[in-house]
Amino acid sequence: MAMTKKDYEIIAYTIRATRYGHLLAMRPEYQAGIDSTVRHLAIRLGMDNPRFDEAKFLSACEYGKMPRNDEVA
Repeated sequence: MAMTKKDYEIIAYTIRATRYGHLLAMRPEYQAGIDSTVRHLAIRLGMDNPRFDEAKFLSACEYGKMPRNDEVA
């Protein structure tokens, strides 16, 4: 069964929650690990669905963003 837009949105939401909701969220190496995972996931999702919009997914996951102190849980 093919993934839907809702599936991609759930994945992006979970990644954002992980990006901001961890004690290590302010460490650049923590964010780099998340970004690496997001990048690999985007490649695989694009291979699965030719209509997958990688740029939109990366934006939804806030790829490359370092959180500010007031954004971290």
